[in-house]
Amino acid sequence: MNVCPRKICGFIVIENQIYGTSIRSKGKVRINSNNKQLKLESIRVYKIETKGKQDKKGEMIT
Repeated sequence: MNVCPRKICGFIVIENQIYGTSIRSKGKVRINSNNKQLKLESIRVYKIETKGKQDKKGEMIT
């Protein structure tokens, strides 16, 4: 398990639910929630943690 290179990995806590995220260099945020991709502009973000780690499959490890 390594901290993701070239992009910031973390998770967003929204209404006490954790969403795995990857923040790319262009500033776009991909949020994985029940295999659905949501746009950051369409949700209200309560907290962003950027000290997350990912496994080789890219899944968030919390």
